[in-house]
Amino acid sequence: YEYRLNQPEDAQRVMDELVRANADGYQPYLLRARFERRRGDDKSAQADLQTAYKLAPDQAEVILEVADAARAAGNWQEATRLLKDGMKRFPDRAVFYQGLAWVNVLNNDNAEAIKHIKDGLRHAPASSELAVLLIDLMIDQKQYKEARAKIEDLLKAGWNPTLPNYLKARLAVA
Repeated sequence: YEYRLNQPEDAQRVMDELVRANADGYQPYLLRARFERRRGDDKSAQADLQTAYKLAPDQAEVILEVADAARAAGNWQEATRLLKDGMKRFPDRAVFYQGLAWVNVLNNDNAEAIKHIKDGLRHAPASSELAVLLIDLMIDQKQYKEARAKIEDLLKAGWNPTLPNYLKARLAVA
């Protein structure tokens, strides 16, 4: 609404009305926080995220959004804490392992990121995002033999060859 119709004030009003009409639910606060983050209003977004987290600290989408905001603010320790909490609560949700791996990558710790991804693949073996990220990081870490084996695993699992072929090409360049 804000971007398509170029009516940011109306979009803000609608978001505020949504929160007023549903003040007991976490979802309106979460939606408005996402909206505010896109607009660059981190202070308001943080307040809404805190409210959403107070209302629903056990909801995966809330944990992920609060962790992402912490990461974006450079609060790596809080982002890590939240993502690890999410991994404990939702061990089969690959997105928590992926988020924690990205925190490690952004902190130049690819080896630790690989550990988290491998752990994630044990809990969520069908995660294509984790599989691709693992191969990418293995190539970055010069673990070529392991990366090649993982690419072959993708092909044996029946993946469309486009992405495995890209990874093979990346491996060949490395």
